Amino acid sequence: MAITTNNPPARCLDLTRSVSRVGRGPLTGIDRVEREYLRALMASDVPVFGLVRLVGGFAILNPDGVTALAARLSGAVGWGRPDVVSHLSRKLSKQRRCAEADVRRLAAKLTRKASIRHEIARVLPPGCSYLNVGHSNISPGVMGAIRSVEGAQITVLIHDTIPLDFPEFQRPGTPQKFHDKLKTVARFADQVVCISHHTQEQLTARFQDMGHVPKTQVAHIGVSLTKPDKQALPPGLDLKTPYFVTVGTIEPRKNHQLLLDLWERLSNTDNPPNLYVIGQRGWNNRPVFDRLDQHPPHVHELNGLPDGAVSALMQGACGLLFPSFAEGFGLPAAEAAGLGVPVICNNLSVFHEILGQYPIYADVADMYEWETKVKILMNYHKSVNGAEFEPKQGVALAGWKEHFDLILRIS
Repeated sequence: MAITTNNPPARCLDLTRSVSRVGRGPLTGIDRVEREYLRALMASDVPVFGLVRLVGGFAILNPDGVTALAARLSGAVGWGRPDVVSHLSRKLSKQRRCAEADVRRLAAKLTRKASIRHEIARVLPPGCSYLNVGHSNISPGVMGAIRSVEGAQITVLIHDTIPLDFPEFQRPGTPQKFHDKLKTVARFADQVVCISHHTQEQLTARFQDMGHVPKTQVAHIGVSLTKPDKQALPPGLDLKTPYFVTVGTIEPRKNHQLLLDLWERLSNTDNPPNLYVIGQRGWNNRPVFDRLDQHPPHVHELNGLPDGAVSALMQGACGLLFPSFAEGFGLPAAEAAGLGVPVICNNLSVFHEILGQYPIYADVADMYEWETKVKILMNYHKSVNGAEFEPKQGVALAGWKEHFDLILRIS
C-alpha cells in the first residue's frame, strides 16, 4: 500500500553507502537504516531519484533506475558483469565492480565530479528533496550541486557525534573528516534528523561551536525484528550450555575487552557459560583481536552470520551483553529487548531514553558488578527455563512506520 504524502514533487536518496557495501558481509546498523529509507521512499507516492558516487564520478538515477537498483540490493535480481571501467578498478572486490558496473548501466546520467553541479540540475526536478542517511557525499561539492537545483531541500540524518566525542576510538583522520562533514551539514542542510534526543543535544552543542545551528528533528529509528532461524546457525554450536551474546563490530568503542576480562574470571568458576561474540572485526583493536585469536576458554567469535541466525542466537541466550562506552541508539540492545531477551548494558543516557527500565544497567568501570549480574541471569535462565530458554515478553519499541510518518511529512 502506498504511503500518501503531500510533500515535494520528487525525492533523491543518496545510495552511495548501499552500493559501497555490496559484497562486504552482513549489513551494519547504518546500512539497515539506508535500506529502510529506500523501501519507504519507494512505497510513497513521490518519485524517487538516486545519487551514487562511483570510481571516477557519480551516477544519477531516475525512478526506474532506483527501482532496478533496489531489486539488486535486495537480492531479487542478480548483479551483472563488470564493465570496462570496472576492470580498471582492481582495488575493488569483484562484487563491488559488478555493482558499480550495473549502476553505470542503470544511470540516467553519469558525470565527473567537476560537472556534477551542471548535470544534477538537469536531471533532478525543481523542488526536489535530497536525503542523505549514510553520510557519504556530505561535501561542499555535492551539497552545493544539490543546492543548485531550483527549490531543492536537503535533509541529513545524523546517527551520533561519537567520532568527535571519543576520538580515541576512531581511525586516524576520522574525527577531522567528521568535523568537516558537520560543518558542511551546518552550511547546507535545511534540516537535520537525529535518531535520539541524546544525539540532538550533542549535535546542537557542536553546531553552536561552528556558529550555525540548523533545524533539528528527533525521530527514533525503527526496530525491525528478524524471525529467528535456527537452521541458519553454523553447525556444531553448543546451545545446551547457558550462553550470552554480544553483537556489534569488534572495535574499541564496543568494549569487548571488558567481556574478555570477565570471561577469564568466569572460566575459573564451576560450569562457566559460553560467550558468543557476533560481529566483524573493525579497527584499532589489535589487543582484542590477539586475545580472540588465542581462542580463550568458552569464548567463540562468529562473523558473517545471517540476520535469522543472529536472532536465533539472541533468542536462546541468557542475555545480550552491551558494555559500549558510547552509542547513538544501540540497535542490538533494542533488538534483544524486542525479542524479550535480557540485556545488561552500560549506564548510558541513550539506553534510558530508548529502553527505559528494561535493561539491567551496570557501570563498565565495575567488573564485579558485571560478574554478579551475569551470574544472576545465568542462574535465572537455569531455574526458570531449563535447557531451552523461552523468552519473556519483549518491550514495545517504535517501528519504522512511526519514523516515516514523520520523515515523509517534513522532507
